[in-house]
Amino acid sequence: MQGRSNASGGRLRASFAGVRPFVAESEEIRGISRAAEVLADLVRRAEDGKEGLGWLRLPEETSEDLLAEIESTAEELCREVEAVVVVGIGGSYAGTRAVLEFLRPPFAAALPGCPEVYFAGHHLGSFYHASLRERLAGKRVALVVVSKSGTTLEPAVVFAWLEDALERAGALPQGPRSVVAITDPEAGVLREQANRRGYRTFAVPRDVGGRFSVLTPVGLVPLALAGISPRRLLAGAREGFVRYREPDAENPALRYGLLRYLLYLKGYVVEVLAVGDPTLEGFAEWWKQLFGESEGKDGRALYPASAVYTRDLHSLGQYLQDGRRHLLETLFVVEEEERLTLPFAPEDPHWGYLAGRTLRDVLEATLAGVVRAHTEGGIPLVELRLRERSPEALGEAFAFFEVAVAVSATLLGVNPFDQPGVEAYKRHTRRLLGGAE
Repeated sequence: MQGRSNASGGRLRASFAGVRPFVAESEEIRGISRAAEVLADLVRRAEDGKEGLGWLRLPEETSEDLLAEIESTAEELCREVEAVVVVGIGGSYAGTRAVLEFLRPPFAAALPGCPEVYFAGHHLGSFYHASLRERLAGKRVALVVVSKSGTTLEPAVVFAWLEDALERAGALPQGPRSVVAITDPEAGVLREQANRRGYRTFAVPRDVGGRFSVLTPVGLVPLALAGISPRRLLAGAREGFVRYREPDAENPALRYGLLRYLLYLKGYVVEVLAVGDPTLEGFAEWWKQLFGESEGKDGRALYPASAVYTRDLHSLGQYLQDGRRHLLETLFVVEEEERLTLPFAPEDPHWGYLAGRTLRDVLEATLAGVVRAHTEGGIPLVELRLRERSPEALGEAFAFFEVAVAVSATLLGVNPFDQPGVEAYKRHTRRLLGGAE
């Protein structure tokens, strides 16, 4: 078993060389058979239709009829509106935002020929939402509200306020048909409201939890409205799942899940996902929810944190290099084709050594320096690289991390598919506001 593991033909490459000084090859070999059994069992249960495992087969089981309906809905609404607001929180919006931030140019409000896309209901900030209302003034708008139950407080109250404000302004060109509700297929507060009001609707599969739902209508509908192909995202995920469902010792998702578990047993209790590009910051937020909700139970699990390189090397770099040795670092990088050549001349007394170099050269050298400095300083480090910036590449990344977290959480002895702890603060909130228990 080598330090580097490449998924043959895939868009994601993984290197575990930076973990080898901290986990002996013999330890990994002893653990890999157990991890493979865990993965094989998960795949069997998914094929048997066990609850919570529908995400493992989503790309294959997404019907042509559903994709056609998503595309026709997006096509119709895009002709009618100038802006789309996605109302949701947690898994109901994080995956969508991750894809959009990765693929949309950073300074563009929209892809060419597509409506602007905004997010709401992912927090309760009044200044933000009032500013959003001002931004939407005079525009024709579609609302996409995402909530499996319809009872999640933040999106429920923001959606009610925003729909009312837009109706009063005459900003919904098709009235209730300018609203798309993505919710439970049959029951729940939002489903009932959608049926009563006449919204367009799409169903969240009952066997797919929110943090695993980016490849369902939860993500596919708003992304189609933004001009991003659901088919391409699913195609990449399909290739990824075919690769990462295999209970094979060279499966990098399996190895990543196992190594996280083995490092946790050695006292590494925090994992930092360090992304090498700010357009991956949204992905890091999706990753934090995926791992935090799936593993954080019974007083166990690595705490998922994130950083953006090279920005955060100037804030967290000191702690990472010389702080407490309880961290695992996962470096997640996209390999760019852009080559921005620096203008320095060889005779420049300060920067001559960069003559003929590109911005990418400087970034790669910095990241290579980080890998060396951090591993020499006592940090186990996994390196993951996307070979391209595309929907297919991000689809494969979703598959990689979803398989990995299911394996590592199961090895920890917790249920990856529930989140009982999030109800505690909600009960207190309802009580403080005078709501029912």
